Amino acid sequence: GNTGESVARKLSSWQLNILSYDKYRVQYDSDLSFIKRVNLKDILNEADIITLHLPLTYETKHMVDRNFLQKCKKKPIIINTSRGEVVKTEDLIFAIKENLISAACIDVFENEKVETYTESEKMMYKQLFDFDNVIVSPHIAGWTKESLEKIASVTLEKIKLAIKG
Repeated sequence: GNTGESVARKLSSWQLNILSYDKYRVQYDSDLSFIKRVNLKDILNEADIITLHLPLTYETKHMVDRNFLQKCKKKPIIINTSRGEVVKTEDLIFAIKENLISAACIDVFENEKVETYTESEKMMYKQLFDFDNVIVSPHIAGWTKESLEKIASVTLEKIKLAIKG
């Protein structure tokens, strides 16, 4: 998709072997000839880093689960900046504990509303956040300069309206 393509463009100068699995994309622009199209099995066998750029659908919900992670051959770093439910958190924790992956970078979570966490979710997320090889961020990967300016502008207008009464 567009996000994966943008990431590949940013990494192009690093001289990496960039693999791409996208079951719906037919072709890439000619300037993306450095990307090698592969199947999911190749990703699991060859990737050192797996970045996820997926919408949440019935096909992608919990796509990265225990089965997926156990098939990874190179103990990759898992980066999820797409949708939280693409990765099954309890299975990610299992994979970290069992040394099936090297690390995880998570920008999105299955439940992003902290105030609604069940006791079980609180324990699960605490465990995830306590790993030294896990980096988390508050769902900001998709933010652009323009989106931040828009948020600030809308917030300012709401404050002005509130002050006026």
